[in-house]
Formats: sequence, structure tokens, C-alpha cells
Amino acid sequence: MSISTAKVVRCRRLTLLCVLAVVLAGGCGGPASVQTPNSETRKFHRSEKNTMTNVSQPSSQWQAQEVLYEYMRKTLQALPQGISLDNTRLSPGGGVDTCEDRIDSENSPISYYDYRDMRVPQGIDYAELVAKVGDVWRSWGWRVEERKGSDNPNRYGYSPDGYSLNITARPPQFASFPPSFGGNTPCFPPELRDDHVPIPPVITRDDS
Repeated sequence: MSISTAKVVRCRRLTLLCVLAVVLAGGCGGPASVQTPNSETRKFHRSEKNTMTNVSQPSSQWQAQEVLYEYMRKTLQALPQGISLDNTRLSPGGGVDTCEDRIDSENSPISYYDYRDMRVPQGIDYAELVAKVGDVWRSWGWRVEERKGSDNPNRYGYSPDGYSLNITARPPQFASFPPSFGGNTPCFPPELRDDHVPIPPVITRDDS
């Protein structure tokens, strides 16, 4: 075999190995990789800013997160016992992102987003659960929307004070898994950023 032929063979082998590595990396996640925290939390945050006009700006990131968590707990209190919001698979499942796309991003207002898996007892219909959550938010006077054009039942709720919550059923290939649940705070000044505010791994109806 000539030197040039040997090089071609080696290159083809390397290419095949690279392709195989990519396939294995993307295909071995199984059910635990239903959705990834970085892509899904950021997608929710970027697209679901609350456009309500009577928005009260949080005085601190701690306050913003606490109000968001309280809305999550209040939602759970209106649902059947045993449902919780868990971010251990997504850890940390939340973070801060800018509210505006601008060159000097360090000066942009920021908001906190939080994304979780729902833990639901057996026997609960997920589509009915999504609809129930939307009804709960609507009963509070929130604006509630269902996104059309999606195969997954979903509800997006917007509070008068600038917070938003979201519940979305899993895509068809993961329909046996409970819905995802997300939330977002109003925007606040970047100097209020505090990366030391605790993020609860699990939120239940009884948390205080």
C-alpha cells in the first residue's frame, strides 16, 4: 500500500470514529435527557417576558426569586396532593439572563428564570393537569394563553406584577413523563444580581 493510500484509509477511519462518537453522545441519554436545562430554560426565558404594564420592579434578586417560588407553591396548593417541582435533574435549573439584546450586555436589566420537572402521582392525566393549572392562574386574574401550533398541551400565565409561569406537556416520544414547569421574574437592574441566593432543589405545596 502506498503512503498516500495509507493516509486516505487513516482519514476515513478517523472520520468514521468521529461520526460514531457524535451518534453515541447524542443517543445514549435516554429518558433522563428529555430536555436540557441550558437550552430549555433560556428558550423559556427569552420568549416569555411578561408584557403586563403594572410591573413592580423587584428590590433585590432574593425578593424576585422568593416571589416566583411563592407563586409556584401557590399553584401546587391548588392541585392534588403529592405534586412537586423538582430541578435536581437539571441542577441548578435556573439562573440570570439579560432582558435586552445589546452590545453592552453588562448594563442590560436582568431577570431570573427557573425551570423544573413536575413530580406527579400515578393516575393523573397530564393534559388535564395542564388545563387545570391554566384555570388556577386564570382564577387569580392572570392572563393565560395556550400556544397553538404545538402538539404538546401547554399554558402560559402572566401575573399583573410582572411574573410568568409556564407548564408544558412533554413531546410525544416522552409522553409518559410529567410536564415541565418554568417561571420568570420581572426585570431588575444588573447591580442587584446576586448569585448566592439559594435555589431550592424541590418545591412543594407545604414549603415555608
